[in-house]
Amino acid sequence: MKITRKQLKRIIKEELIRLNESSGEDYLNGKRAEAIGLIRNSIVQMADADDIEISQSAMEELDIALDNGSWKVSRKSGPVPGLNWDNESSVTLDWDVENLEDALLEAGVPEYEVERMVDSISFIAAVSVSQSEFDKALGAGSFDALETNDRFESASEITQKIKKPASKKVYNGPKGKGQTRYIVTSQMTKWYSEDEANYNSSIFYLVDTVDGVEFEVKGSELPFVLPTTEGEIEIFDILPSGNHNESHLVAELNGKEFRLARKDI
Repeated sequence: MKITRKQLKRIIKEELIRLNESSGEDYLNGKRAEAIGLIRNSIVQMADADDIEISQSAMEELDIALDNGSWKVSRKSGPVPGLNWDNESSVTLDWDVENLEDALLEAGVPEYEVERMVDSISFIAAVSVSQSEFDKALGAGSFDALETNDRFESASEITQKIKKPASKKVYNGPKGKGQTRYIVTSQMTKWYSEDEANYNSSIFYLVDTVDGVEFEVKGSELPFVLPTTEGEIEIFDILPSGNHNESHLVAELNGKEFRLARKDI
């Protein structure tokens, strides 16, 4: 059976998506385990230092409380001297446990010690992440979607917050048809290599020149079909382009491949 170039690209893309679909969750889960481990060890060390005995069953309840926490964005900052991402911004995340005070009291920690423990743990639980590290794991624009005091539990809650550019104007140019009906106004493409796109992290904003409506197409949604008066356009691939007037989106209309036009409006 003969496999066309388009079918082969689609098979490769689907396999890449399957292999990488949980990368964002895996990344946050790794940071989460790091923060929880720091908190747990700190509780044990502070309890030992003050001769406070915490039973095994109480420690298990504390572990449950820690596991039920959520991320809180403490701050976003510019380049931090001395860190290996000197020329990048970074974000500080805390693993925030809302019922930690109650859990410590129930574990037998005296009330006068609980406040000190919680204050110390709040500092210890913080992890710093560079912008490129965060965007690499969760997709382009994820870092910018964070705001101080944001709370979230999963990668999807962050990626869902990525908004399209707010400065876009309403399209009122000439109306196209066929290959010229849809224009890419903005694109965010991540690459595994020079010609291999990360579909999960690629986002494109298109405008329908007939009605001026702008909409979003995600790389993970390809193939994506759009109507025209000359047949259906099927966007099926993402490839780099050396021409500023061509987007990274490869499409097909009536058996003919072409690139969607790229234009600021």
